[in-house]
Amino acid sequence: MARVDKIFQDNLALIMSQPWEEVKRPVYGDGTGVKVKRILQVCNQYDLRREFPLGSLRPTNLKNSIKE
Repeated sequence: MARVDKIFQDNLALIMSQPWEEVKRPVYGDGTGVKVKRILQVCNQYDLRREFPLGSLRPTNLKNSIKE
């Protein structure tokens, strides 16, 4: 498993461990509030000398990533 995949899994585990937050602004069509889980101020750093941060756990469209 690549290092980027390990970082991705760690971030997902951290998100899932957070409690649900009720966001006041967005509401669904029936008027109920939106609940979210999030982590703030996460900055992942990768050493390009070791490996390129291209994950293998999620499908990646290479043409679209290079097109930008």
